[in-house]
Amino acid sequence: MYSNTPLERSQMLESALHSRGHTVIDMGSDELTVGRLHPMLDPELRQQRLLKEAEDPEVAVILLDLVLGWGAHPDPASQFAPVIRQARQRARAAGRWLAVVTTVCGTDHDPQSYDDQVNALVEAGALVQSSNAEAARLAGLIAEAAGSRGRPRTPVPVESEGREVPLPDAMPIIGLLANPPKVVNVGLELFADSLRAQSVDVVSVDWQPPAGGKQKLIEMLDKLGA
Repeated sequence: MYSNTPLERSQMLESALHSRGHTVIDMGSDELTVGRLHPMLDPELRQQRLLKEAEDPEVAVILLDLVLGWGAHPDPASQFAPVIRQARQRARAAGRWLAVVTTVCGTDHDPQSYDDQVNALVEAGALVQSSNAEAARLAGLIAEAAGSRGRPRTPVPVESEGREVPLPDAMPIIGLLANPPKVVNVGLELFADSLRAQSVDVVSVDWQPPAGGKQKLIEMLDKLGA
């Protein structure tokens, strides 16, 4: 699984603009958001990438999520439903079947209307799943049915010589979930404002991209740092 934010260094993409094998792209990473809004607000880069991947005959499934709430696009499904429909039509015209698996991260209380978002995606031909986990499993099954043979992960041992081996990250996560959230917002103040409106304690940091986001100056700074 290759990515611009990989779990292992060996899985780092040479460029976030070009996929390799099974690829997961963080479209909100720094190299893709310099000088522009986060893709939760500005869907243009994701739309372009979806259509580009749909043209690749090796692509069997595209997995994406839409996020609802304050600080997100007011109607994300209206931006992606036409693109999903277009991508699937192009694949069909080329004699291929393309699956687009999606999830909608939100609730009935979000301003975008969860049900309306899901219905718009379903009408466009997307396979909408109720959670990210279900969507990932479905995408994996579709890839496998299309001929992929991924490397299975080694299961984590839960017992050794008759005694339990605790999972190292379990207790900190449980501790975090048991207490009120503590949030540090870096960058766009809009996200901090939406949390404050929900009575969440927020520390806001006014972050700006290095060198004002100018790529040539960033490269010069990187060389100085090396």
